Amino acid sequence: MGLFHDDRRFLSQLELRVNGRAPALLSSSAIASDICRVGLNATSGSTSGKNLDQLPNDVHIRREQVLTDDALFQSLEVQSFHDGNLTVSVEVLFDADFMDIFQVRGLLRGKSGNYFEPDIEDGSVLFYYEGLDGRARTTHLEFLPAPSRSRRTARSGPYRFRRTATRPWA
Repeated sequence: MGLFHDDRRFLSQLELRVNGRAPALLSSSAIASDICRVGLNATSGSTSGKNLDQLPNDVHIRREQVLTDDALFQSLEVQSFHDGNLTVSVEVLFDADFMDIFQVRGLLRGKSGNYFEPDIEDGSVLFYYEGLDGRARTTHLEFLPAPSRSRRTARSGPYRFRRTATRPWA
């Protein structure tokens, strides 16, 4: 799995978590061949605030992805169906391994190109890889608004956001 271009995987992980957990899938639809809309529910767990234990189905996430010739855009909308607004932690975990289609299918190679530490700036991450063929490949991620905090392991996220999930009728 991942995001491929010219038989090369440029994004090997793009995972969403709400309050530290993967949300439950409610629905998904392909609006067009290049647009996907997904409805998710945050699973139950504690949230911050007085008397605000999150119940099942209290937080809904609408995730929309649009694929163009050279970019993937994703938007998230978080709504609360609780009596009051809830503050939730949203994490986006990501990685770019630049494997070719044969490696992804299990072909072992004796060598690989050079991976460089990602360049992390406010709200953006740039992954850089130089292949054995001498070609440079990059994956550029931008987050708007910029996350409140970022932490990464060797080459992956997550970026964390704290957002107030508002009631749709508020």
